Amino acid sequence: MYKNLIFDFDGTVGDTYPVFNAGVQASLTARGFHVDPAETMAALKVTFAHMAQTFDHLVPADTMRAELREYRLAHTEELIQPCAGLLPLLAAARERGVRCYIYTHSGGEVQKYLRCMGIEEHFVDLMTANENYPLKPDPTALLVLCERNNLVLSESLMIGDRDIDVHAGQNAGMHGCLFDPDGFYDPVKVGAEINVSSLDELIAYL
Repeated sequence: MYKNLIFDFDGTVGDTYPVFNAGVQASLTARGFHVDPAETMAALKVTFAHMAQTFDHLVPADTMRAELREYRLAHTEELIQPCAGLLPLLAAARERGVRCYIYTHSGGEVQKYLRCMGIEEHFVDLMTANENYPLKPDPTALLVLCERNNLVLSESLMIGDRDIDVHAGQNAGMHGCLFDPDGFYDPVKVGAEINVSSLDELIAYL
């Protein structure tokens, strides 16, 4: 049973990928390019950097990243919703004394989005990109988060919608959970200790 849950934010806590994909599509269509939304979503699910490089021949990568950030900041607050099963999981964690944290590549705007969803109070601490640690799957930021909150690695679970989230947790010495509601990943290749399609499936592990 886990005593500490560490969540990725985008696509795990907040269902932000539809907003991101709309932003990518806006940048492409503004220049007269039409790309299947499934294709842009697939690129986003790897990393933002991968997406920007994939479509660099259509929109320069730096421009795409800048425009996507602007689109996200302009539209996420009004559109963001909790991911599937998150609210029951947070309620069960609170009831059972399990502590929840966030480790994300996003910046300080995450705090605002948590408030928008009415769930800020459920999270003890956040590790964001503002702290400038190496990106996942490097475990450095995760280990700093654990150290400053006195978390026992064997009692902690890293939860995310991408392979790099799982691998960051494993590289830090904890278990990883892949949250993959759309079946984007091959679970065997990712190698997570736990695989779920809805976050409330994790209640059984608390």
